[in-house]
Amino acid sequence: SREGWELVAAHEEIDVSGGNPLSARDGLRAAVEATEAGRADVVIVAYFDRLFRSLAVQGEVVSRVEAAGGRVIALDFGEVTDKTAAQWLSGTLIGAVSEYYRRSLRERSGKAQALAIERGIVPYNNIPPGYRLGEDRRMEPDPVTAPVVREAFTLRRDGATIMEVRAFLRENGIERSFHGVQHLLGSAVYVGELHCGSKVNREAHEPIIDRGVWEAVQRMREKRAPHPKSDRLLAWLGVLRCGTCGARMVVGMQTQNGRRYPFYRCPPIA
Repeated sequence: SREGWELVAAHEEIDVSGGNPLSARDGLRAAVEATEAGRADVVIVAYFDRLFRSLAVQGEVVSRVEAAGGRVIALDFGEVTDKTAAQWLSGTLIGAVSEYYRRSLRERSGKAQALAIERGIVPYNNIPPGYRLGEDRRMEPDPVTAPVVREAFTLRRDGATIMEVRAFLRENGIERSFHGVQHLLGSAVYVGELHCGSKVNREAHEPIIDRGVWEAVQRMREKRAPHPKSDRLLAWLGVLRCGTCGARMVVGMQTQNGRRYPFYRCPPIA
């Protein structure tokens, strides 16, 4: 580049809010850590409001990068720095405007979603199996998949495992992961409800699952299989040894929050 910079790495953040904490910004966090490790000197982004929409994150990133001797630059703004009072004020004002826009947008969209829920209108496009979207943007039973979903709930109520319900859904054209099936069976949308935060419309659309059946399914929990003995096989075989004293490790137990957990440790001294 004309500045004499060499590109070390490029990090993409697709569908990641600029207001997320740094721990949830994989690309930005990697860039900051690269400067701290001495692998990079400058963190560059095209637009300031894509770099920061949180003053807290802005302060953390700038302080960490500058403490490592690096620089933070937005091409549409320039260097983001706290080196002088004027530079701190300029960056903070722009950062505050970006955060204000994010907060304002979230408030408006939240109110719009709550109003839609109140009217029974679906505020999203991901319609769950068993329903289809009507012309008024209200959900209505899908004549093809609704019977399949009803049978899935009946199977689960009668004792079928999540895996068995998943296989049944797959055989009938509804592909879901194990956790996807758990989410489907736990969704109150099937008894006619729509939720948006604390806003609930319990008569938003026609239910396709009887509430008694739905509640019976909610009371069921998949039992976990016991830990196999092979979890501690290394200790039993005597192949796991302490890196400090060379003694053969044994299995100990510790209790946390009322539950017992095995762990490897050196044997007690005789």
